[in-house]
Amino acid sequence: MPEKLSMIDATLTSFYPASSARDANDIEPQSALEISIVIPTIDSMQTLPRLIDSILGQLDESRHEIVFLDSESVDGTLEFIDSIPFAKITTHPIRRRDFSHSRTRMFGAQAARGRLVVFLSDDVVPLGEQFLADLCKPLHEGSAAASYGVSLICNQTGDPLRAHRYNGWYRDRPDVVLPVSEGTWNLLSPRQRYDLCRFDNCASCFDRKLLLRVGFPDVAYGEDIAIARRLLLSGYPIALAKKAKFCHWHNVGYRYLLKRMCIDQMLVRDLFGLVFIGNMPKLVAIIFLQLCLYMLLGVTVSGIPVRRRLHWIIYNIRFILADNAGKYMGCLENNEVPAWNILGRYLVRKKEAIQEEVLKLSLKRD
Repeated sequence: MPEKLSMIDATLTSFYPASSARDANDIEPQSALEISIVIPTIDSMQTLPRLIDSILGQLDESRHEIVFLDSESVDGTLEFIDSIPFAKITTHPIRRRDFSHSRTRMFGAQAARGRLVVFLSDDVVPLGEQFLADLCKPLHEGSAAASYGVSLICNQTGDPLRAHRYNGWYRDRPDVVLPVSEGTWNLLSPRQRYDLCRFDNCASCFDRKLLLRVGFPDVAYGEDIAIARRLLLSGYPIALAKKAKFCHWHNVGYRYLLKRMCIDQMLVRDLFGLVFIGNMPKLVAIIFLQLCLYMLLGVTVSGIPVRRRLHWIIYNIRFILADNAGKYMGCLENNEVPAWNILGRYLVRKKEAIQEEVLKLSLKRD
């Protein structure tokens, strides 16, 4: 999945149908708006109301607008958007078959009018009354060209075992990652490159003009880490807005996670040269160690009722198997698997089928 030079600007107008707005006269010229909040939606009624409730009090109609990119929702999402008590809202229809994490967001950036563009997934729950201000602060201060918030797992609604293990991930991360030259990049290890380019479009902020000029790489999935790489190598710093915290978590199924991690491995190998799990013995060892760890967490993490402990232990068994099997599958190459390796040849065929499926239609979730 090689990274492509973006041809998005030349094709987006014809790629997506015309937009609709409550009242075009409500939208001020671009220079008068400070921040455009771009939210892709698709049958989002289970999550979108919580997102809107959490940010509505932070918006000022003289400075903000909300741009929805809706992929043919049929569950009342459009009706809910029409009911939001905020004047500057525009809704753009995106055909489901045309949705792409990179192209759809670039279309949203083109449709936006603010100096800054904030991307939010439809299922995030921002925390705190200063979330938007904290997310945009690095750009307002001039310390970065793009920033992203801190994704947390809610103990009450998400996996408490993973929340216990991962919710402190951001503390040791630098506030700002400075750009690197091609020469320095080539001296870094694949893991170092990958760590530098951590980014998350579930809640992110960009200088809009810069984004339109640089563009998201046209990848099926992982456009956030791909543009982080592009920005750093183009001379632009990126920031982690540590005070801009939000809850985000998916209770995903085995097949979805397997596909996602397969595509993720393919992308990070292409962008960074990183292979998560390169051989079968390593796969078996990692699965065994992670199963032991989460069994231990399931027994020792306090404050979880017994039935809920059992539920999340079982969930994590399936999660660990799908996560690591997908990573292993994604690193397999047809010409690297010998003919006698029947399992390896089977997994290569599965990988190719997943790749074909995902390249035709991006995975829905971020």
